[in-house]
Amino acid sequence: MSTHLRRLLGITVLVVAAVSLTGCGQWFNVLKARQAFQTANGAYGTKEYPVAIEEYHKVLELDPEGDRRVVLPAHFYIGSSHHLIVSASRLDSASREKHIGGAIEFYEKTIDLVNEGGEFQDQLEIYRQYAAEQLAAIFRDNEQDFPNAEKYCMMLIEMEPERAERYYALGDIYERFNDPEEMPLINKAIECYEKPIEMAPDDPITYRQMAGLLNKYGQFEDTMTWLGRARDLDPQNPEGYYLIATHLWDKVYRDPD
Repeated sequence: MSTHLRRLLGITVLVVAAVSLTGCGQWFNVLKARQAFQTANGAYGTKEYPVAIEEYHKVLELDPEGDRRVVLPAHFYIGSSHHLIVSASRLDSASREKHIGGAIEFYEKTIDLVNEGGEFQDQLEIYRQYAAEQLAAIFRDNEQDFPNAEKYCMMLIEMEPERAERYYALGDIYERFNDPEEMPLINKAIECYEKPIEMAPDDPITYRQMAGLLNKYGQFEDTMTWLGRARDLDPQNPEGYYLIATHLWDKVYRDPD
């Protein structure tokens, strides 16, 4: 389980005690939902994902309109449990399709619930981010679905427009789905790599990232231009000269002419 998911799970465990128990008829269902939530969190933490899925569903059945700090995480962790079953197991095609479908369904429901707004919105915004990250990964790696992979990467950029990693992730999508004949996307990837340079024009690393992208696609002269710009930003750093030298040597080695 990732550090981020452990942190989120810790938050959900802490807020269980805050669930209000109001109304005689509802009291029993809320109590059972709270118990199911605790059981689900424990099962998720010990990687018993089928049990976690079952218990989180009980939470939603027993108290579907309850505290958002319980209902919304329950949706997220159902999606995450399905996703982790796929990641951790070798499944037949039917089981794989079932769990991927469950992950997509509940991650998307998580985003919808956050978008609806309501109590504790600031506290729950993080679930939209993590759901979008997981959906981008599923559509990129599991489903090979370019439109949706691009969609969720762009959603993450909207959430964090100043975070350079988001642009590199979108650039990676364009690289992965690039087809020179059917769907040329390298220019879009280059545009993504340009954004971190605009955000941090004094950071040589962003220039080297661009050089690395261009080098992969045989654009030698442009690669050297960007490496030269990176060197010029920090002329006392020997790494800039070393990188230029290694690229020149590689060019000579591979292309004697």
